[in-house]
Amino acid sequence: MRVLSFFLVLILAVSWSLLPGKTRASAGTKLAQPPPSSPQVDTTQEQPLLLEADRIEFNAARDKVFAQGNVRISYKGIRLAAREVEIDLRKEELVARGEVVLIDEGRELRGQVVVYDLRNRRGRAMEAETILDRIFYRARSFDVARDLLLGEEVMATTCNPQRPIYHITARRVEVIPGRRIIARDASFWVGGVRIITLPFVQLSAGDPRSLGPRLGYNPTDGWWIDYTYTYDAGTLPALLYLKYGTKSGLHFRNTTTFTQPGYSASLVVGRDQDKDLNTFERVDLTLATPAVRLGTYPISVTLQTSVGYFRESITGASTSRVDGVLSFATDQFQLDPMTSWSASAYVRRSWYGTGANRLISSGSIGLTRSLDQWSSAGLSYTRTVVEGNTPFSFDSVSATSAVSVGYSRRIGGQYHVNLGVNHDFLVPETKVSAEAGVQVVKDLYFTVSAVYNVRTASYEDIDYVLAKRCDCVEFSIKYRQVRQEWWVEIGLVAFPETRFTYQFPRP
Repeated sequence: MRVLSFFLVLILAVSWSLLPGKTRASAGTKLAQPPPSSPQVDTTQEQPLLLEADRIEFNAARDKVFAQGNVRISYKGIRLAAREVEIDLRKEELVARGEVVLIDEGRELRGQVVVYDLRNRRGRAMEAETILDRIFYRARSFDVARDLLLGEEVMATTCNPQRPIYHITARRVEVIPGRRIIARDASFWVGGVRIITLPFVQLSAGDPRSLGPRLGYNPTDGWWIDYTYTYDAGTLPALLYLKYGTKSGLHFRNTTTFTQPGYSASLVVGRDQDKDLNTFERVDLTLATPAVRLGTYPISVTLQTSVGYFRESITGASTSRVDGVLSFATDQFQLDPMTSWSASAYVRRSWYGTGANRLISSGSIGLTRSLDQWSSAGLSYTRTVVEGNTPFSFDSVSATSAVSVGYSRRIGGQYHVNLGVNHDFLVPETKVSAEAGVQVVKDLYFTVSAVYNVRTASYEDIDYVLAKRCDCVEFSIKYRQVRQEWWVEIGLVAFPETRFTYQFPRP
């Protein structure tokens, strides 16, 4: 029945294209409503193939259709453009030649010759290009499927592919979108100079920064370099983060994850850093449930439990911790088209090997209003109650009862302004924050931010940041005036123009 429907739809397209006075065949609108004389074509079950070309021929004996000149095809979410196409109706396969553009579920593939199985959504492309996870690939050939890309003689980069600052070449590349990239006989190039060649390389997919390390300087680490590496620990996905600083030494964090429909488990081992760059060693296992609706109420609930052992350098504390967190979050409610509100809360209970224990109860509610297409304002209140204490600095949480008011305005990449006032009734103290950024010239941005404590009549932070993007490499320099610190960072980003721009005409 499926092949018969497919066959009849193509017959209708060809017949319509050969009507007198028609020099260009177009099935785009003709097949949207099949005539009553064709009851076999069930459009509720089978989506018709829409074919458009300068010339269409049908071979009834072989059940094949040939189309030439400005060919356009749409079928089951697949769109294709080429100079000429041959379609096998029985196998639901096609061969397209000449500047082929294939779009399937948002993934775009270009090549000189593309052989594609429309039924199983897989095929082969010669002299081809594609973009996956914001990484550009060019290859002698690609074998493509829904969840796999295999390339031969491949060049990959996040830079402008016409003149990349760096690129990687490989004899063979295997890409699992969103997960990993495996390259064999891979060479790393800067400009036209080959830096290194390795027989086997595995990289993280989904983040262009995983293709190379980041470099930087800060007062705690000194000069540092870090890298994130994704691999499989047996059958489980794992993530290894490495960082070396001339002052702080080697840090690493290895995370292995096991996922089931009703829960996930993560094991983390390493010598890690907290948000203030203080070092601590850890081994901890966490079990977490996905968000679950609370009956018919507009509230989602998540549960997380963990057990681990930690050793912290700054406090000298070394002990175990058992932790449990129950979290609630409401849907976002619209008060009017421009105003919305939401709320969240959590309860956390911790027990430590030293005998200490702690209970944290926290809740917040926030109101957001869009003022126009460039600006918005917000109002929120947060209440956090802490009973007991923790022996660790990285684990500390402060009691608060604070109201915050904020305003934000942004126009493209030209400039942005953020203003905020936060008053904590428990201290009590008021802090005023402000941030302003401007695009000085193309790809050069300057930002200044400050936090002023009204109670102490002093600035807690005044930071100046200058960021420059050169193709796919971003440089940033930060000066923290109050702390008298310099921060420097160099990292990879995806070149913003590395994307295909082919637009199919509307039917």
